[in-house]
Amino acid sequence: MSFYDIPLSGLPESFTIRLGGQDYRLTLRWCDAPEGGWLLDLAEAEGATLAAGLPLLPGVDLLAGHAHLGVGGKLWCHSPGGLPPGPGDLGTSAQLIFETDDEEDMP
Repeated sequence: MSFYDIPLSGLPESFTIRLGGQDYRLTLRWCDAPEGGWLLDLAEAEGATLAAGLPLLPGVDLLAGHAHLGVGGKLWCHSPGGLPPGPGDLGTSAQLIFETDDEEDMP
């Protein structure tokens, strides 16, 4: 099993990354309403949206309900105390981690 800490800036951002042997576009955005929280959109590198508005909840495989996409791993949010990351936490105290059984599938 291999783990990769996806580098994040702590600000809303969009970037292309290789996960499970495929290129994807990740978009992270902060949503103020109703309780506030980070949301993740997953798209093909060319732009077609695969999953949108996934809340970054710690300790939950964000892709668990999307096995049909064949990403080839799990995507976790790790945050101190198991609390959802706040506006400035991503990339500092909170991480987005890709887990795979195959080291060749790492970014």
